[in-house]
Amino acid sequence: MAFNIVFFGSLLHWVDPLPGKSWWEHVYFSAITYLTVGYGDLAPHSPLAQLLSVICAAAGIATFGMLIASVTKKVMYR
Repeated sequence: MAFNIVFFGSLLHWVDPLPGKSWWEHVYFSAITYLTVGYGDLAPHSPLAQLLSVICAAAGIATFGMLIASVTKKVMYR
């Protein structure tokens, strides 16, 4: 999870750096998107960055889905 957050944050910083925002703020945006919180204080502008944000969110949802499925399986088959 941490790798994906840093990866997407770095990728977004490289593809479409938000004006006046540091690399760390892009990682913050990636974490908020990945964890499906979505505060809305930062938003990508270019279509490519928006697509990357959607992929980041989908990866977060998939990760949490697999985590929940794994925990549920462990609990059900005790």
